[in-house]
Amino acid sequence: MLNTIVITNVDSLLGYAIAYKFVSDWNRQSTGAVTEFRLLCHERQGLQELEKLGGKIIEMQKFDDEKEMSHIMKNVDYVIYVPEYSNDRIQEGELVIRTAKQEGVGYLTMLSYLGLENLKKSASNNLHQFHKLEKKVSEHFDDDSYCIIRTALFNQFFFYFGPMIDDENEIRLPVDKKSRWGTIDLSDLAEAVYLLSEPTTDDKQQQQQQEAKKENQTLFRLTPRDNYTAQDLVEYASKGLELEENMTYKKIDSEKMYNYLHRIHQDNRFRERPVFLFDQQQDPASTFPLGRYLNDNFIQTIIEYWELANHDGLDITCKDLENILGRHPYHLKKFFEMNRDQFRRLR
Repeated sequence: MLNTIVITNVDSLLGYAIAYKFVSDWNRQSTGAVTEFRLLCHERQGLQELEKLGGKIIEMQKFDDEKEMSHIMKNVDYVIYVPEYSNDRIQEGELVIRTAKQEGVGYLTMLSYLGLENLKKSASNNLHQFHKLEKKVSEHFDDDSYCIIRTALFNQFFFYFGPMIDDENEIRLPVDKKSRWGTIDLSDLAEAVYLLSEPTTDDKQQQQQQEAKKENQTLFRLTPRDNYTAQDLVEYASKGLELEENMTYKKIDSEKMYNYLHRIHQDNRFRERPVFLFDQQQDPASTFPLGRYLNDNFIQTIIEYWELANHDGLDITCKDLENILGRHPYHLKKFFEMNRDQFRRLR
């Protein structure tokens, strides 16, 4: 039984989705004592739902106060470390990892990016920092006490391209048309982290999970079953959104991509999470990408990630996600089909 769990960077797209999954389901499904959730962020704006569900929001302007971080890590059993999107990522990450070890945290999971083993093919400062932090985790924790989860980009990131699709009937990315890469559903990712953290009561999934835990697996790679090209992407979007005209694809340079996402950062359509309607098929509000997530460092990191695709560094598939979930992951085409109304709202 885990008495206290820390989740970092909950004011990011990935951190919020994981935190929401844990605080909404963990204690409700547990038969033991109530688990305390300490949720770390830079700004508590938009995190009220996590508080309503019982999470303790801890706001820190910078994760550089060792005394405060040590206090946060006291009596903590488990840390889910989602690295920051800031210029101080290394210093902040090292402090989280170091204090977690010093305070006796039993297990640490770090979220990272797919393809980091291929970084030699691409000059990517931010992705190199993620790789460096992975090594810091392995230096501080033994092989039974940590895991790294490298993940593909999320389907939900394409919500940011709703205005582009409506205005231009086109998707524009800094990725070669023939490069193969893929995305996974953010709900699948949050569920996978959850299932790796606590066995499910479903007999089949529990058996699969116990098999995976016979020896601690220190590296997971969460990918779709099959990767796709830009042409596949626009075909999935055109059919899934039931567009009258088929979309086209255009490769753009990194500067134009940065400028587009920077404008979305301020776009009112991405200011609040949408209302979730239980009688409709759509993604949960917890996985919707807000404009505030698109700070400069996050945009730069994603552009570096796409540059890795141009060097064939992201054409990776494995069955880790499928094995953890006990089912096929949601397909990108399904994402567009389920969220037609959301894309209409973003016009």
